[in-house]
Amino acid sequence: MKKYFVLGGFIVIAGVLINYILGGFDPLNAEVVEQPAMVLYGWPYEGSYKSAALDEQVEKLRQMVQQSPDSGTLTIVNYLQPELEKKGMVRQFTGIVWQQRQTGTGAMDTLQLAGGEAIRFRLKIRPLIMPTPEKLTRLAASKAAQMESTLAGYSIEQYVNDALIVTFPLKTTSE
Repeated sequence: MKKYFVLGGFIVIAGVLINYILGGFDPLNAEVVEQPAMVLYGWPYEGSYKSAALDEQVEKLRQMVQQSPDSGTLTIVNYLQPELEKKGMVRQFTGIVWQQRQTGTGAMDTLQLAGGEAIRFRLKIRPLIMPTPEKLTRLAASKAAQMESTLAGYSIEQYVNDALIVTFPLKTTSE
């Protein structure tokens, strides 16, 4: 019996140590930023977040960014719909924000996002310690409430180098 306690203690200590080394105890800093207006070129998606179709869509966009001579950023707009998320479904627009290009390519749709005040998190991409989308949404909503504002109903994920930048635009007075 004592052997199991020692083994269990070792596993717990190893887990805490790995979490610490990977940065799992680092605070999630929410910063208030001015989000620029942007145009995404890509496709809408609604369905299971575990879908192969979604993975293929994201991979196709990732390859387009890598193979293009133009500089672009893989960007995913997540529409905050708790009733859909409870069913394991998501509604998104996956696309690319090109740095120089002003027009889309091929049969891609466009999505224009207005600029404005937003709450931003910068996260290291480490799957073992990534906070859940629900946790980020709660933190952003809390920060927005402190500012006497509310979230605009969507978040923007951008994959830049080894970081994931998650931005929650705030509602403007005209919305």
